[in-house]
Amino acid sequence: MPATVTTTGATLKDTVTVDTSTDINNCGAIGNVCPSYDLGTQHARSSCVAGKCTMNCLTRYSDCNRDASDGCETNVEESASHCSMCGNACNAGEYCNNGACTFSCPSGSTACGSSASGNEQLKGSAGTNNELMGANLGGGSGGGPATRKCAVLSVDPANCGACGNACFQPPHAQPVQCLGGTCSPSQATAAAMQCQSGFMNCNGVFSDGCEVKINTDRLNCGKCGGGCPAGFHCAGDGRCCDDPTGKLCCKQGAECTAGLMFALVGGPAGLPAI
Repeated sequence: MPATVTTTGATLKDTVTVDTSTDINNCGAIGNVCPSYDLGTQHARSSCVAGKCTMNCLTRYSDCNRDASDGCETNVEESASHCSMCGNACNAGEYCNNGACTFSCPSGSTACGSSASGNEQLKGSAGTNNELMGANLGGGSGGGPATRKCAVLSVDPANCGACGNACFQPPHAQPVQCLGGTCSPSQATAAAMQCQSGFMNCNGVFSDGCEVKINTDRLNCGKCGGGCPAGFHCAGDGRCCDDPTGKLCCKQGAECTAGLMFALVGGPAGLPAI
């Protein structure tokens, strides 16, 4: 059932309706914000379904360990422990290629995996029929089936140009691509970095990615540098609201001035922009 609150103020008069059954910033109740997931490492997005926060896995990924804190950690098209679906393990010595168990990698791909000496190419180069050589990596301390995969080295960001050469993925930014066996240099700068929704790169540094969650960061509320004044917190939608009641708020992404403040009636903060 949507929750309705009325806003009034010196320059603002409006009524805002928030659907608490679908709004990720007000899921099940005003101000209840659903978790944010990193697309590059957690491979998931949040949604609000029937008033409950729900984790949605990206294509090819699943939450096989049933731990929402690390998102959808398993690529079921590549994991030999969870090939095509969680729990579907390939036999010892097999790879999972596009969700199917196989003893050899197809032409154009390279067998990559872990061994006792570390991550390495198991045989040959792209374009060969890469059959497993040497130690059996079906289990044991030297590695496990989940670490073996058939990689196309020209486009695989986890094995870009060579097995184990992973492109750096800045947190909460759009994933860096592998292009022609090279991690995209055009994406490897702070200026070119594209942030995921709800995050911004406020310090201008590439290595820590889009480090600020602007919907809840008190020092960067709604925008970089949009700090909330003393006695205010950053509500789940990126506006400053007073403590502890949360019933006096500023316009989203705006400075807290008298003409832009308004009172909330019917619930705490967490409303869409007006």
